[in-house]
Parts: sequence; structure tokens; C-alpha cells
Amino acid sequence: MNNGFQLLTGTHQITSQQDQKKNVDLHLINLKTLNKDRYFPDKQGEINGIGGLCLMNNGKNILLGDKSGQIYVLDYLAPNPNNLRNKKTHQPMNVAERISPEIDSIQEICCSPDDNKLAFGDGDKVGTIHVYDYETKKKEQSFIEGYSKINQLQWHPSQAIIMSGNENKYINLWCPKQKESLLKIYQSSGVNKSLWHKNGNWILSCGSDKTIKLYDIRNPQEFKEYKCKSEVKSLCWHPNDPYVFASGEINGKILQWNINSEVCIDQTKSDKIEENERNDKVEISDIKYNPQGTLLAAFGRDKKLQVFSTQQKE
Repeated sequence: MNNGFQLLTGTHQITSQQDQKKNVDLHLINLKTLNKDRYFPDKQGEINGIGGLCLMNNGKNILLGDKSGQIYVLDYLAPNPNNLRNKKTHQPMNVAERISPEIDSIQEICCSPDDNKLAFGDGDKVGTIHVYDYETKKKEQSFIEGYSKINQLQWHPSQAIIMSGNENKYINLWCPKQKESLLKIYQSSGVNKSLWHKNGNWILSCGSDKTIKLYDIRNPQEFKEYKCKSEVKSLCWHPNDPYVFASGEINGKILQWNINSEVCIDQTKSDKIEENERNDKVEISDIKYNPQGTLLAAFGRDKKLQVFSTQQKE
């Protein structure tokens, strides 16, 4: 979260095998104590699974798109902000707004830098992306990747450009006002994760080919490659050092890199993992730095949240 001491996580579990209904819980985790500061259960059972989840840039609202094609705007601020750090509450989600864009399922969601536009993927098999005006509550544009389901969507940090990634080896850049792709970058494997750099020119990407690639959209030829020992599932840029990023692998490895070196600069967790423990159960599905860059949080398929210091030991 923007305050630097909390982390947002979302979980869902199937409650009805007949219609595959999935109830949703959101958690605010205190990075200092690793306890829940707040817990938002969906007691009404309105939300059906998590298709996309992101924090809006206003620092107040959470966007949640579900598997039934609904978008929920949630207010995560506590009634008493002064007690937010220490008070553990079990209150229902405060749904500030519900948006029904008339699609079957939400797959990934993001918002523009000014929060006026939303982009979200349709859960269809051809990779449809929709752009929605948050102020007028109208869908403005749709474009189709035409390859496979969207698994990555992110807005440019300062311009009207949307980046999408899919399992069929392509990263696409879109203008919200056009239906054609501005730029198509071919990757040798399906895209697991792709991220804009804050300079707006670099794209960091990873896939199933055990490599991380760094592209410059001004010259969209691959210009940096970092080799890993297993499939890379998650990436994040350091918030303060523009040349450092972290990666999480399917075997549980968490590495820190400098873009100017082909060898990782820190094996945050890797040295603690025995070879026979490396399997899909320890897959690092998401990683995030805190805003100061002093902590690195990793969430795995084993449903465990781990937090590491990024300070080098002398």
C-alpha cells in the first residue's frame, strides 16, 4: 500500500461446486508484525472470485474485478484512521461502487494515472480488452488480441498507452482511442509478467523460457536478457533504485538484479531452499517492495507470505 507499512492480499475459495461460486476475502497485512490490520470478508457473497485486483492511484480505493464480470470499487480506509496500524477489525467490505460492464468475466484490471479510465481483460479465449470511462460510466473502446486469454495488463506511468501480455508469446501496446496495436513485441515464450519502468521507456518481462527480458520501446529489439534456473513467475521494480529489480521463480527462488549485470546481485531466499523442496508448491506468484525499498514481500502458491530485508549484510 502507499503508506509503506501494509500489504494488500486477496484470496478466494470455491463454496459451491455446482456453479463454481468463489467467496472472496481481502486482507491488509502489517509488514512489521505480519499480522492482519484489517480483514474484509464478503459476508453477502456478492463477489464471485478474483479476476483482477489493483489499488487506485488516489490511495483510497481498491478495484476488484470478479469472475462474473462485475467490478467493485472498495474503500479500504478505516473509520478511525488513527487506529489503523494496531486495530484488527473484521468488518464487511465497504463497497463504494459497483460497475457492470456487461461481460462474462474480468481477467486483470488496471487504471490510468489519473484514475479516470479503467482497462480490463475479458475472460474470453481471444484476449479482448475493454477501456471504460470511470466518470461517464461508459465503455469507450474494445480491442482484441486474438491469441489467448489476457494474463497481464498495465497502464503506462504517464501516457495513454496500455500494455497487455498473454500466454501466446506477445506483448502488445495499445492506444485507448484506437483498435490497432501500436507495437507488438514477440517473446520466445508465453508472457507470465510484464512491467513498465517508471521512465516509461523500458518493459521488463518474463516467461516460461527461464529468462527475464528488458525491452526499450524506442527500439523494440531485445537488448538485455537475464538467465534463471527455472521459470520466472513474478517481477517488480525497486521503487528508488531505477536499475534494480526482483524476480520470483516457480521453484521458490527470489533474486535481486541490477540491469547492468547478467548475474543476480542478491539471492534473498534461494540459499535457504534445498533442492528437493523446489516444486510448484513454493512457486512465488507475486513479489512487491515496500515504498522505501527496504523490504521485499513474497506470496507463494503455498498461501504463505514472507517478508525479507533487502539490506545487504556486512
